Amino acid sequence: MAGAGNTAQPVNGTVSYDDLAKTAKFTPQPALVGSDEGTVYTVSVIGSNSQPILDIDSLALDSNGDGQEGGDFESKFTIKTVTIIT
Repeated sequence: MAGAGNTAQPVNGTVSYDDLAKTAKFTPQPALVGSDEGTVYTVSVIGSNSQPILDIDSLALDSNGDGQEGGDFESKFTIKTVTIIT
């Protein structure tokens, strides 16, 4: 994962997988904080070339939605601050 812009830097963290929910979770370390509000982050999982992203049965996933096995996955998100009023 990397921040946006010409100076995008990788974000360190760990990935965990929930087999029951079939979801992967990335936990950045250190955590992203409110001071990062408005920063656009890009999550990239490289699955092209000779190392495709595989499912539990070792089948290559269509990571980029083009109808073909393999490819890179990319998604973007923006940090927003939420105020909870109780």
